[in-house]
Amino acid sequence: MVPAKTVSYARKSGHLTRGVALLISVLASVSVVACADLMAALPPPPTKTPFVVTVLPPGATELSFETLYESYTGGNPSIRNPTVAVVADRNELILLDPLLGSLLNRLRPSLEDLDYGTYFVLVALRGHTGCGVPIEIKQIIRQGDTVHIYAYLPDFPRGQPCPPEATYPYHLVKVRKDGTWNKEFTFILYDNDRPVAETKHFIP
Repeated sequence: MVPAKTVSYARKSGHLTRGVALLISVLASVSVVACADLMAALPPPPTKTPFVVTVLPPGATELSFETLYESYTGGNPSIRNPTVAVVADRNELILLDPLLGSLLNRLRPSLEDLDYGTYFVLVALRGHTGCGVPIEIKQIIRQGDTVHIYAYLPDFPRGQPCPPEATYPYHLVKVRKDGTWNKEFTFILYDNDRPVAETKHFIP
């Protein structure tokens, strides 16, 4: 037979353990609520603003361009990072196939009809992003044999639901060929003022 004193201690010990567990549970709930309230009260983090060159360096010229298409490719797993590509002739449209995939079939008629004697095509791709955050070319500057493409890649707003599917934002523009070209140029894509991609292409 178990002594009464031992049974009484075991009961008290069990009550104490359950009490401690209940207290921890309550404190955890309060801390979660308090944390959620704090996050709701905090202002969103500062977002970068589009960068543009306000004073051109000596010998540089700003190139005019027009948006042809600005959307999402729908998915190309090989594009993981920002990418830039150039098309200077309708016969070079095949260069966009690995970048735009099936989307190129829809864009091809208007791209084939473009006056490549006056314009060339430039496409900037953001790369894989799961939140549908776009890319937007803000300014194109030619300086010597280099063409600088300043693009805006905004951050995804905090607190908004992020779609789970992968998207591949792009901005496709036609650039007017002001001045003399007829040689190879280096094209540098910038995320604001930070270079993120580069390619070389001959512009007739």
